[in-house]
Amino acid sequence: MHHLSRPQYRHVGRSSYNPGAGRAPPRFRSPTNTISTLSTPTSSSVRRPLPPPPRNKDSSSGLSETDNDIVTAARLRSFEHHIPLKHDVKYTYAELSSFPNVVYFFEYRGYGFPSSTLGVSGDIYIDITEHSYALYAKGVTDWTRWTVAGWLEHPFLTDTVLGFLLDSVVWIHPMKVDRPSQAIELHYAIRDMLIHEAEVLCSNQASRKQGETDDGDDADAVAAGNGSRKRPRVDEEPSFTAHNSEAPSSPLSEQEVVSASPLI
Repeated sequence: MHHLSRPQYRHVGRSSYNPGAGRAPPRFRSPTNTISTLSTPTSSSVRRPLPPPPRNKDSSSGLSETDNDIVTAARLRSFEHHIPLKHDVKYTYAELSSFPNVVYFFEYRGYGFPSSTLGVSGDIYIDITEHSYALYAKGVTDWTRWTVAGWLEHPFLTDTVLGFLLDSVVWIHPMKVDRPSQAIELHYAIRDMLIHEAEVLCSNQASRKQGETDDGDDADAVAAGNGSRKRPRVDEEPSFTAHNSEAPSSPLSEQEVVSASPLI
């Protein structure tokens, strides 16, 4: 009986593939490479548009009938962020094309605690109840009262806190304002702000009244018709008009928009 003998192979310590033999090496398809060549879009290649910011220059106060029982004033304000919004990791909204670094918010004033339905994220509320002044900021879901235990931080901006600057409540970098160390300091800050606003209002009203009086005197001189022109009146500017003017609602930026919202 004839048995076939197996061919003997000798290991030479290297690959048996010989480039000169004319045979190409086998080709293997990697699963990873196969998936990456697919034409279907992946989740990383599809970017959803960012939502608009909570407030813009055309925002309304959004007061409900219930809010009208508490809120006495509402005005739209704005400030310029200290870094570009697109570089702030906490800012997850689309930029405003006209003012790409400006953030808008509403300042509400009233008596008592603000309702949870009032305002949106980034708005502020000042309780002007006498002897019980308080300051609140609207977070993601509800209002938070500022206590002396720490800063009241902005809900979607980095290194931005509430503070008092030039008799106004502002969103600002914490290095630019002093933090009250006692509750009484916060009370006095709100009180002084309200007193300053009342003084400025009285000064402006007095200035307008003086201007109306001067216009009336000029009209009487023209109506006399005696052929002579009345000598222009040159008076020294009163101290209240020389040192007091209409103060902006926020000292941070000249681009600030302030519009009084009628309460219905």
